[in-house]
Amino acid sequence: MDEKAFLKLPRVLISEPLRSKLSDSAIVLYSYLLSLYELSVKNGERFRDKNGRYYVVCPISTVMRLLNCCNNKAESVYMQLENQNLISRKRQGLGKANLIYVNPIVESTVTYAKNALDQCDNIDSENAKITSAEMEKTHTIKNDYYQKDLNNIYPSIRYEDVIEDIRNQIEYDVLSERDYGGVLDEIVNLIADTVTSDAQAVRINQIYIPIDKVRWRFGQLTAEHIEYVISSLEKNTTEIRNMRAYLLTALYNSIDTLDTAALYGA
Repeated sequence: MDEKAFLKLPRVLISEPLRSKLSDSAIVLYSYLLSLYELSVKNGERFRDKNGRYYVVCPISTVMRLLNCCNNKAESVYMQLENQNLISRKRQGLGKANLIYVNPIVESTVTYAKNALDQCDNIDSENAKITSAEMEKTHTIKNDYYQKDLNNIYPSIRYEDVIEDIRNQIEYDVLSERDYGGVLDEIVNLIADTVTSDAQAVRINQIYIPIDKVRWRFGQLTAEHIEYVISSLEKNTTEIRNMRAYLLTALYNSIDTLDTAALYGA
């Protein structure tokens, strides 16, 4: 990673009325998506749809790492940008990441005062500083994050509540409308069994991994990851002797493999 790289922050994002409608995280994410959009334009046809519109790929798991947050907050930040018509997302399904269209900030995109852009030029430099603790966390992701924020990922105590939390997290109602058979419920139960386990470590792909780290990664799972795992299972042509172990490894690894697949069009 280029240490000299930086994000462009459109000044209109930190002026009214947008400033009062967007969190610091939403401002950072829009700036990040804007930088990805510029890369998409440079790459030409690769990130251009059939209608000629450029798009970017930025899965929820990437946003979680960027903002150092859990799944629910990452989705909430995306919703802020959508509510202000700064972005639009197109669901692809089948384990593929959403296509994200970054909309320009113009009067037709959100409602501005007539002199909004002029006011931006006169913003006091002190007002343009973002000093919240949340902004500071976006620059440094601590290794022990999963230990501190674990309770925010799975706050429930009862097993039934954990099942419900997981279903909400992965958009179970949407996934259940597809012909996945019993594998979807098997995955939900596997995740619940794992995150409620009293074991100190979980064996994944022949390696014992601390249970807290596994819980944290499972807290990042989205509908896209579940679709990706099921799609990979359907494409598998080798004999699976231990389905539970296979799914456990696939779920754990999907956090990284889905990002890679999205970037390289796999």
